[in-house]
Amino acid sequence: AKYYGTAEKAESLINSAGTETIAYTDIARLSKSNDFSKKTRIKTDSGITVGENDLLQLSVSGSTALIRQLSPDGNIDIKVNDNGINSTALRITPQGQLGVKNEAPTEALDVTGNIRTSGKVFVDSTINSISSSDGALTVAGGIGVARDVNISGLLNVGSDITAGEILPAITETHNIGTSTKKYNNMYANTFNGNLVGSVTGNVSGT
Repeated sequence: AKYYGTAEKAESLINSAGTETIAYTDIARLSKSNDFSKKTRIKTDSGITVGENDLLQLSVSGSTALIRQLSPDGNIDIKVNDNGINSTALRITPQGQLGVKNEAPTEALDVTGNIRTSGKVFVDSTINSISSSDGALTVAGGIGVARDVNISGLLNVGSDITAGEILPAITETHNIGTSTKKYNNMYANTFNGNLVGSVTGNVSGT
């Protein structure tokens, strides 16, 4: 039998084919919170929006998944809970700056903390360095390097250099100092080679 009219109460619904009975507890409601125990699929590329003003939008464009923050001055934050302490792990600003554990990034990538990589680090900038505070790569602290360092341009060091042997790139080609830029004193136990110029002091030997 079928009833035509308004049902005041119902324990379940039956689909039009009469093949499935749906309990009232399985019906989602717009006016209250709903818990879904099965997968939910949005079969439209326009996706879903979240918030009273629809500021967060999840959608699809072609084969690209999109996460949009539609507010002109809002951030996108990814927060984590570390033993009860909530913090921002990632922040993307409206200017496209990404902060890692940094809620106020000032560069395209602004990281608070250590960075570890098992691959190469490429810097494509060709900005030259004329001081220790500028150039394509600037470091505020010290640098520890376990392997060789190759420099194509000048090496300017403002303080002492502590090293083992200092070798020229090509034998009998390069100099230490020039005729216009001379070192003041040289201290060593042994000099091997020819001596050119005046000598002041005591000389022993031939």
